[in-house]
Parts: sequence; C-alpha cells; structure tokens
Amino acid sequence: MMGYGVIGNTPDFDSGIVGSNPAIPAKIKETLMEDKKISPLKAIKEKCMDCCCWQYSEVKNCTATKCPLYLFRMGKNPYIKRTMSEDRKAELRDRLQAAREKQKEDINNE
Repeated sequence: MMGYGVIGNTPDFDSGIVGSNPAIPAKIKETLMEDKKISPLKAIKEKCMDCCCWQYSEVKNCTATKCPLYLFRMGKNPYIKRTMSEDRKAELRDRLQAAREKQKEDINNE
C-alpha cells in the first residue's frame, strides 16, 4: 500500500538516496567527501561560488546584499579583525622577499 505523497516504491535507507541533497553540486560533494571537516566559511564560499556559476569575479561583484551570506562570501569573517605584531610583519616581509628573489633566479636560470 502506498502512503500519502509517495509515488512508486520508496527508497531504502541503505541505498544512499535518502538523506542526500540533490541540490548540492558535484564539486561541493567532492569537497565534502575529501575533507570530512569543512569550515563554515569554506562552506559559505563554496555556496556563493555555486550561486554565481563558479565565477570568482561574480562572487566578488555580488549584488545580493540582502543574502545572509553576503558578508562572508569571500571566505572571511568580517567581524574578526586580525592584528599582526611588528615581528610577524617583518618575518612575512622577509619571507616574501626571499620568495621573489628565488623566483627571479629561477627565471634567469631558464
């Protein structure tokens, strides 16, 4: 006997059909399967990329300001202000300079 709102046979729970969301695109499913632990900001960024047809420039130029994810669309929390000490800034500056010099050497050696 068929229940209310059921068309045909209902899938069993072991088939993997029940509980899966067909609205989640394959790219997000792959990410979810690779990384069991996905950060909320990464999930929001992935959703925004999905909404904008996987075009980064469209996410950046999004006009849906009433969307609850709008402020988080770039994968950063706008409410957390990160400050760096002068030592950390100097360390990063030196690392960047070393990487740029190595890149120039690699180009010159080719």
